[in-house]
Amino acid sequence: MVSMSRHRWTTLALVAILALGVALPALAEEETVKAGGGEAEPAEIVPGVVVEESAPAEAVADWTYRYLVPTCLALALIICILTVVLYFTRVVRSRYKSVS
Repeated sequence: MVSMSRHRWTTLALVAILALGVALPALAEEETVKAGGGEAEPAEIVPGVVVEESAPAEAVADWTYRYLVPTCLALALIICILTVVLYFTRVVRSRYKSVS
């Protein structure tokens, strides 16, 4: 009885968090409405600091993308291959034996 109640509360909490996560972006939008009921015209926005646009710098990949990610992918592939090979050598070979 306790685990069923705990399961329901956990499910309810997860649904509430999901609903809140979906609703927050909609609640974050700010609309200005004038007295007549229509939308107000936005005022002229003047930046405090003028930033001059320059040519974008050449993007250099971080070392994690250059070295760590390919290394982890290669290790994961090797581990998967070794797991399959060891499974077949230990489990499948011992399952069937030829009778002499």
